[in-house]
Amino acid sequence: MAIVFITGCSKNSDTTVSSGGSNQYPTLPSNPAPVNGAVNISGFVTTTWDCSDPDVTDSLKYDVFWGTTTSPSNQVAFNTVNRAADIGVGAPNTTIYWRVIAKDNHGGVTNGTVWSYKTAP
Repeated sequence: MAIVFITGCSKNSDTTVSSGGSNQYPTLPSNPAPVNGAVNISGFVTTTWDCSDPDVTDSLKYDVFWGTTTSPSNQVAFNTVNRAADIGVGAPNTTIYWRVIAKDNHGGVTNGTVWSYKTAP
């Protein structure tokens, strides 16, 4: 008699979901501030967002990235439990791109949409 265990994961451009249980991945981060596409943002910027997990007992952590290209790669937060991250002051008249990656304590990962805002001249 043989017992075989098969494990794995699946991945697409929006989510990574671990299999092997009934874990649901976090919801797509939403409701960004500054609002996506905002212009004339001046001063020190703290970004905020909403996110939850359908599994109400799961805990969430976030990684936050920003940059001046549509693929932000400067990490400003790693495994933070806060739904806020300080980006700082951007150069004048510059488009800042940022994204949030939400992770639950069971390996569920949701890669957020890239948002942007433009700093004041």
